[in-house]
Amino acid sequence: MQEKSRTLGRNLLFSILACGFAIVFRMGQPVASPEKETNPTFVDVTAQSGLAAFKNAQGSLAKEHIIETMGGGAAFFDYDKDGNLDLALVRGSTVEQFEKGGSLLCALFRGDGHGRFQDVTAVAGIKSVGWGMGVVIGDVDNDGWEDIFLTGYGSNALLRNQGNGTFRDLTAESGLASSAWSVSAAFADFDRDGDLDLYVANYLTYDLHRLPKRGASCTYRGFDVFCGPRGLPGERDALYFNDGKGHFQDVSQAKGIDPESLFGMGVVVADYDNDGWPDATGTSRCEAMLSGMERQPGCTLGGEPSSPTWTTTAGKRSSWRTAICILRRIASTWA
Repeated sequence: MQEKSRTLGRNLLFSILACGFAIVFRMGQPVASPEKETNPTFVDVTAQSGLAAFKNAQGSLAKEHIIETMGGGAAFFDYDKDGNLDLALVRGSTVEQFEKGGSLLCALFRGDGHGRFQDVTAVAGIKSVGWGMGVVIGDVDNDGWEDIFLTGYGSNALLRNQGNGTFRDLTAESGLASSAWSVSAAFADFDRDGDLDLYVANYLTYDLHRLPKRGASCTYRGFDVFCGPRGLPGERDALYFNDGKGHFQDVSQAKGIDPESLFGMGVVVADYDNDGWPDATGTSRCEAMLSGMERQPGCTLGGEPSSPTWTTTAGKRSSWRTAICILRRIASTWA
């Protein structure tokens, strides 16, 4: 068991996207013995891992648009079922490149099980372009192979795992095509029918061609800043139900999802009240904040507590002016 622990410790990796690059850290030596505990350390092994060549462009250095300050998702998963973790890294774009169609949304790296990765994006047939933001992994058609869903500005992308080392873009056929600026997403079986459904957190209604650039008319405490999110309309989050074959139906309006179209930033799923139903916890940047337990207008994702579809509670983070909203599904409404 101790030798197995050492092996796992040497091989455990995690990645982050910072300054436009993929950075990979390896956990250092594990606990030497049960009697003598030591703190784990991480070592930068980006160069040795084969991921140093990946570049994540997020706009220009001037950052004239708010979109240029966001993005950069990553996900470990075993796409070829060889027992080794592979890595999907999301790529952003620049305004100039986006106007030409966008950049390649995702890079796929195949892991060898020893902390080294090979770029297999082209071999895997990944060609979808746009301005990438985030990524979530799930088997949307129950064929035993994990698929990729990418959020982004201008377009989402669903990449179906063909089971032969390649992926096919089925965004349009699946019903998940959307022009909304999506940031985060989560798969879960919300209606408990055995199929993975999808919640997508959308951010702003944002037109690059109709916005003042940085320094034009947007200021914060006397400093010129890029415009948004305040003063711009939010984009409504989306909930999609899956038919089990990889086809999705947008049920956002029917289920009362995000009726106020807040600035969706992130979402995570868990059964927070132990009632057997998955709940979605979303983060949104709100104008009004909460004071104690009092809910202010603009900081709710699902309406009043008496709503027939979702009930909502919210918390406070004053430093970043971010409302954390918890959506709890009422089981009786799914019939």
